Amino acid sequence: MLNSNEQSMNFKNAFAGIMTADIKTSTKWYTNLFDRKSDYNPMNILHEWDFSDGGVLQLVEDKERAGKSSITLLVADIEKIKKTLDEKNLSREEISKGEIAKTITIFDPEKNRITFAENNQGR
Repeated sequence: MLNSNEQSMNFKNAFAGIMTADIKTSTKWYTNLFDRKSDYNPMNILHEWDFSDGGVLQLVEDKERAGKSSITLLVADIEKIKKTLDEKNLSREEISKGEIAKTITIFDPEKNRITFAENNQGR
């Protein structure tokens, strides 16, 4: 087993992808969810949102894979997320509480899964 100083591949960050059949409609939905426009729109079929502690969400037009994506977004306060989702009238599951994390899951209009997780391990 390699320790963190002996990594065979040194990854800097990760981009998570959500596949959509309609980039324009989905971009509006995610803009509302995140309360801001995408940070980058490098091509017609791609929008990207950067997160302050690292990581990027890519919204990609891919009609064949649309509606089959799943991401988890780490958050500091799950109760605040719950309140925000309720204010936006976004249907959500109840908060799931475990030893490691509390989570809420929602689905975008194309049935992609978005899980918000407050991690109790400091991740």
